[in-house]
Amino acid sequence: MTDDTDVQGDERRERDVTALVLLRPTATVDAVDLVAGEFRRLGFEVGPFLGIAMAVTAPLGHVESTLDVTIPARAGEVGDDDIELPISALDPAVVAVVDRVVIEPPADLHDGPSWSP
Repeated sequence: MTDDTDVQGDERRERDVTALVLLRPTATVDAVDLVAGEFRRLGFEVGPFLGIAMAVTAPLGHVESTLDVTIPARAGEVGDDDIELPISALDPAVVAVVDRVVIEPPADLHDGPSWSP
């Protein structure tokens, strides 16, 4: 017999999580390639670089084990706070050009009155 909490834990760990990787303003084009390559090597799906950031996505369990962190169950849900992830597990050359990695909740578009023309 399977315990419901084990099933919920498995489903939680398999849920994709997207984080923003924010580079330092002084990062070069080579640094962008370095960071994207490191996250790809670690098994993350890497989005395009826009401004000073790129999105990286992986199952929550993979993010936790790769970055050696426990992510709260509500991470990335509407109404939650940003969660800054540790970057010390990354290559030191990557750490030198990354400002931070954060999970941001989506905007709450349903709060307050809706707009109508």
